[in-house]
Amino acid sequence: MILIKIFFLINFCIASIFEFSDFPTENELFDTADFTIHISDDIDTIKGIYMYMHGFGGDSRSVVYDEYMIELSDSVNFALMGVRLDNMHMDSGIGNSLLDAKISFAEQSNHPELIYSPLFFEGYSWGGQWSYHYTKWRPNDVLAFISMKGGYHDTTYAGNAINVPAYLFIGENDLDYRIENLTNIFLNHRQDGALWALAMERGTGHSQVQDRNLIDKFFFDIVHKRIPNNYDINDEVPLIHVNENDGWLGNRDDYLVYNYECLDDNNSMSWLLNVHNAINWQKFVSNSEVNELIDCNIGDINLDGIINILDILLIIDIIMINYSYNESADINYDLIINIQDIIKMLNVIINS
Repeated sequence: MILIKIFFLINFCIASIFEFSDFPTENELFDTADFTIHISDDIDTIKGIYMYMHGFGGDSRSVVYDEYMIELSDSVNFALMGVRLDNMHMDSGIGNSLLDAKISFAEQSNHPELIYSPLFFEGYSWGGQWSYHYTKWRPNDVLAFISMKGGYHDTTYAGNAINVPAYLFIGENDLDYRIENLTNIFLNHRQDGALWALAMERGTGHSQVQDRNLIDKFFFDIVHKRIPNNYDINDEVPLIHVNENDGWLGNRDDYLVYNYECLDDNNSMSWLLNVHNAINWQKFVSNSEVNELIDCNIGDINLDGIINILDILLIIDIIMINYSYNESADINYDLIINIQDIIKMLNVIINS
């Protein structure tokens, strides 16, 4: 009986893991393109693919056995993919290998929606560069991307990739060329409204970022923000466009964060998806030494330029009648509008 149970469990695990390898044509320049994907059997419709990308010469396929990453992906009905690739330039044909892998996995798993499933990239070093290059190539496929500490990102203009939210990480003690490569790309595109955050990890060099709270929260919020509730699984997913002025801004010099509407000159500031991502960015870059938010709209629920008793009455209406969530009424930023917000608002009015 025990042997039967073990055999069943082994086969259960194998049944949810699929592999694909692509080989170059005479016009393609890569040598290695191996993909492995984990799909939990209890997911009816896959909403996207979490792409975990390795550093130079690495192999990230073992991520499909990582319990933490499996749970993270499963929680939002995502598949989890690891790869072994040897070329990061899309003109080599390596990007087409990923498209072919999605087709193969759709057939193997009987999940046809995988062909069009959007991608979320978490890429370290070389893998971050790969993620960035793919996003430049096919921005409509990508929910968001993370690039950690690479130094050879393509410096030509990113085009529509500026509309894809991203985290760019650099290490304070990393080699100068890596810091300069990503920083200059950030600055050259942020002035055109790139939805990107640059975050320096203090006291570290060329190491992988381990702040799972920051990364996971960014992932969850991106999924919620960009994937529509209803769409045709047999066609490209119409990802929701994110408006730049709906975000927050992080000052990379003093680590203060601002509501977007509170600043006019923000071309060099990190763009952050929402207040909670802004708080996580601030904790990360300041080593939790700074915790100040500047929100010129908070509490002014009717947007009349005055914070007074009328705003409190509106908060009461929101609580009693259960209106949709209003960020301006969430005075303590806990994603719940309740009596605590009213008390904090009273303190604001009294002190002002």
